[in-house]
Amino acid sequence: NTIKLANYAMTGLKGLLIYTLVGIIATTLIYMADLVYYPAFAAMMQAFPEASINVMNFCMTGSQLSAMVAAFAVMPLMRVIDKKTLLLIETAIFGICAICAPLVPDAMFVTVMRTLSGFGFGGMLAVSAALIQQVYRDNKATRDRLIGVYNSMLGFAGIINSAVGGALAVISWDAIFRYYWIAVPIFLLILFFVPRTPTDR
Repeated sequence: NTIKLANYAMTGLKGLLIYTLVGIIATTLIYMADLVYYPAFAAMMQAFPEASINVMNFCMTGSQLSAMVAAFAVMPLMRVIDKKTLLLIETAIFGICAICAPLVPDAMFVTVMRTLSGFGFGGMLAVSAALIQQVYRDNKATRDRLIGVYNSMLGFAGIINSAVGGALAVISWDAIFRYYWIAVPIFLLILFFVPRTPTDR
């Protein structure tokens, strides 16, 4: 297994940069993508004046609730499904639900789709961190550096997503959902560049 994991690992500066691009920057943008929605909350309340306040509040917080469930669910799933496949599944769930949310002009529909999107991004942090540790298990220096970079990029991704959300919210409440098309190139980056590793025992 050690030999196999060594084959998966990318060494040197080139490998580090590729993995940083795909396994760290891309997944953090999705993990923090819920921040894009928050600036549009007031505009959405104006767009759906007939919607109950409970529905509107859950539209904001429901995705975080489902994300918590997903964060716990991925732990046993990593024992039966490899981490690359999990990242692809999570990205697909997030992308489909987040992109489709504004297609039906109904507050309940948007709330349901946003809540389901949380199942996509919720487990991404745990899977990405576990993947880094597994791929670079025999290279402590690189592993520790990547974990540090990953944690730093979470904050950076949060700043980017908040700024983008604020800019798009000025246009309209549903404009912010255009940002979630970012899931498509991220899905492709994971598909082609993230290494596939054995499942956990």
